[in-house]
Amino acid sequence: MLKNSNNPIYKKRIMIFTLCSVFLVLFDQFLKFLIEQNIDLFNSFILIPKILKITHLKNYGAAFGILFNMRLFLIFITALVLAMFIWLILKLKISKFYYLFSFSMLLSGGVGNLIDRIFKGYVTDYCDLIFWPFEGFAVFNFADFLTTTGCVMLFLKILFSDDDFNKLLNRLFEKNRKKG
Repeated sequence: MLKNSNNPIYKKRIMIFTLCSVFLVLFDQFLKFLIEQNIDLFNSFILIPKILKITHLKNYGAAFGILFNMRLFLIFITALVLAMFIWLILKLKISKFYYLFSFSMLLSGGVGNLIDRIFKGYVTDYCDLIFWPFEGFAVFNFADFLTTTGCVMLFLKILFSDDDFNKLLNRLFEKNRKKG
């Protein structure tokens, strides 16, 4: 997971991570644009029978509508978390593809919804699962899917895999102890 930042493989993976993140943010914004331009607010249609319905909603809060109308707080917290992720990736020189891909999904989802909150004041949601056990579950968007999937991938890797994550934490805390 840890590589020298001058290593060409590290540089190539960071470039791939960056391009992947940009593509995912653009795709998220494109999907939201399509929804807003073609489906009236609160309208729905079945996209995949018995699996997915598209329902156009505006979310003025976070997941499940929590923190409703706390736009500035959500912008601040999201920007802070995104900056922390970028700092960790660069500071710890994370280079393993799995971790970079997971972080790419997390960052892309966060940036996609952050763009909505900053420029529209709300997040456009549209994915409405219509199969058990998710029927009646919260309506979400591609950015939410990215964030959730990236988080689950990191959690599973950390929980059930090698001890690279422990090495990462030790390296981070060793540097901080030396400075302090």
